[in-house]
Amino acid sequence: MKRRKMNLLAKIAAVLTVMSLVFVEPAYAKDYNARLKECLQTDPLYTATTVVRLNNAFNSDKRQFKSDYNNKYVVVSGNVKIDFVTAGNKTVISDIGGNKCSVDVSAAQAQQDMTRLKTGDYVTVYARVTVSGVLELSYELTAVTVMSGNTWFTAGNRYFYPSEDFDWTEVSDLTSGKKVRYRIPWKWNNGYVKSDLTNNDVKGYQYCLNAIAPQDYEYPEVFYIFYFNNETYLEKVPTNPTKSDYKKIEKEIIKNILEAVGEDSGIAVDTFTDASGTELHYYTTTYRPKDGRDYRLEFLFRPEKKGITCMLYLYFPKEEAVHHVREAAYLVETMTIEE
Repeated sequence: MKRRKMNLLAKIAAVLTVMSLVFVEPAYAKDYNARLKECLQTDPLYTATTVVRLNNAFNSDKRQFKSDYNNKYVVVSGNVKIDFVTAGNKTVISDIGGNKCSVDVSAAQAQQDMTRLKTGDYVTVYARVTVSGVLELSYELTAVTVMSGNTWFTAGNRYFYPSEDFDWTEVSDLTSGKKVRYRIPWKWNNGYVKSDLTNNDVKGYQYCLNAIAPQDYEYPEVFYIFYFNNETYLEKVPTNPTKSDYKKIEKEIIKNILEAVGEDSGIAVDTFTDASGTELHYYTTTYRPKDGRDYRLEFLFRPEKKGITCMLYLYFPKEEAVHHVREAAYLVETMTIEE
C-alpha cells in the first residue's frame, strides 16, 4: 500500500523536529499515562433527553430505538415514584406529564445516592439505556449515579458528569460532502488555538490547547485532526478494506509523522472501544526532546470505506500539565461519520 505522496503531514513532523525529538521505544507498559484513552473508556459523555422523548421513540419504532439508544448513555430528570428498597433495587421516575420509566439502581454509587432520597424527590439520573426482555419489549435506565434536584439541560446536547457541558461549534469541513462532523468547544475556535493543517491536499487542523486558559508556556498540549483519503494516497485502493488493511495504512501514517521510526520500530496499532461503544484504532508512544522529559503521543483512527479520520493528542503526562483531555474526548465522542 504505497503512498503517492511523501511527507504527508509535514507540519506535524516539523513541530516534532523543532522540539528536537529523539524517539524512544514504544511505551506499551505505561498505559496509565494514556490520558485520552482512559477518559474515553471510563468517563462517558451523556446525551440529554427526557422520559417522554425516550418513551415516544421506543413506542414509535422499537428496532430503531435499540439502534439509537441501547447501551448508550443519557441524562434525564424526574420525580422518584417508587422506593428502591421495596422494589428490589429498582425505582421509577416520572416527568411532569406523568410519563414514566424504570431505573435500575443496583450499582453501588447509585444505591448510595438513593439512600439520601425519598419517594417524591426530584432527581437527575445519569444512566445507560438497556433494551431488555426476551422479545425486547421494554427498556430501562441502568443508573450510574443519581443527583438530587433538577439540573437544566438542553435536549440533544452532550454532558460529562456532573453536568459539565461546553459551548460548542460544529466542524464539518474536514472532508468534501461534510461526511465527518465533530464538535469542539468555542474556545478552541480562535486564531491563537486553531490553525490549518494542509500539506499535500490533506485537510485538517492543529489545536494548540496550551494557549487556552489556564495557559501553559512550559508544556505543549496539542490536538491534531486530519482526513486520509484512500483515493488520493493509495496507489491501489481496496474495494472493501478490512480492519487489517486499515491498520497497515495507519502504521504507515504513524511512521510518516514520526520520521525517525524505521521499518522495525515495532509499531502495533491496537483497537479499543470507548464508553459509548465506538471502536477506535489506537497507538501510543513517547518521545524525549532535549529537556529530557518523556512526552506522550496518542494516535486515534476512525476508518471507513473511503478513508480514515486521523487524530493525534500530544502532551506531557503530568497532572498539572494536562488541562484539556476532557475537551479532546468531547471532540472524539461527538464525531459522526457518514459511510
